[in-house]
Amino acid sequence: MNYLICLGSNTEQDYNMALARRELQALFPDVTFSAQLLTEPIGMKHSLAPFANQLARFTSPDSPSMVKQQLKDIEWRAGRRPEEKAQETIRLDLDLLMVDGAPLKSDDLQRSFVKQLLDHF
Repeated sequence: MNYLICLGSNTEQDYNMALARRELQALFPDVTFSAQLLTEPIGMKHSLAPFANQLARFTSPDSPSMVKQQLKDIEWRAGRRPEEKAQETIRLDLDLLMVDGAPLKSDDLQRSFVKQLLDHF
């Protein structure tokens, strides 16, 4: 199956994005990454920290639910905890956007930075 995901971080962006890329490469050897962009936070009321965002494509024989769990495991290893979301601290967010060309998060696919990254991927 072909997967498209979005990586994002607004805390220790360089460290967390590099960790995500290493972890994804270990799990999915054919992974490719888009350029990385710094973007304004969306939907945050208090945090002004910019987000580092990037897309990744890879193939895997694993089901979408298994891949989602693998992504959650990477977020956990980066130190992401549920209670931090209320504080608008996002150490690492890995969102599954598409599987075999079928959109899973249509709203995310419409975000300008996602479109920009897709256009140059």
